[in-house]
Amino acid sequence: MFNYYSITILGAVIIGLVWTRRRFIACNISRNDFENLILICTPLTVIGARLFHVITDWSVYRNGQLSIWAIWNGGLGFYGGLVLGMLGAVMYCRWKNISLLTFIDAIYLPLIGTMVLGRWANIFNQELLPYAFFELFFNWLLGIIFGVVEFISAKQSVTGIGLIAFTFVFLDRFFLEFIRLEPRVVFSLLTVNQIISLIMSSICAILWLYISKNHHDIRRY
Repeated sequence: MFNYYSITILGAVIIGLVWTRRRFIACNISRNDFENLILICTPLTVIGARLFHVITDWSVYRNGQLSIWAIWNGGLGFYGGLVLGMLGAVMYCRWKNISLLTFIDAIYLPLIGTMVLGRWANIFNQELLPYAFFELFFNWLLGIIFGVVEFISAKQSVTGIGLIAFTFVFLDRFFLEFIRLEPRVVFSLLTVNQIISLIMSSICAILWLYISKNHHDIRRY
């Protein structure tokens, strides 16, 4: 049986890697660093995403532990992948003295594009509906908006634009969580994903405002 979920996820990863490579070149990040980051971050992202999904849906896997490894059947948690993947990236960038802001500016558009394709995988797998439709649309819209901003300001690089974009990505996920069919409420009316979304969105916004307001040489961060 043709597995549209797996094929779509694989396609998203390949497109994301090719796109990211082109943007790394534009940001003067070497091919060697790109390859090392991919080797480090890709497995960490997949492992983190799967672990987050399994932990937050443990009732589904409790009596069938072997299905935990059946990643081809769907089930990846965005924040788990983000945390482990970014942890690997931060450690490598600090080790190689690569600006984290440069790294974020390089990856944000490919990541948004990968998220759009990833939601198509959810739709093919008939999961997370109608959440997947709405997030696909809003991520596509964000990608178009920030792509246009980059194109217009090509001669005047919008430094820290990745932080601005991720602020909206996390806000998008916060509000869309209200339409999930099976929300996991843990605090008042908020879910685990919403709490994490608010924290991440706030961190991105505060970092961008702090760096911009104080006129630091942001490429050192």
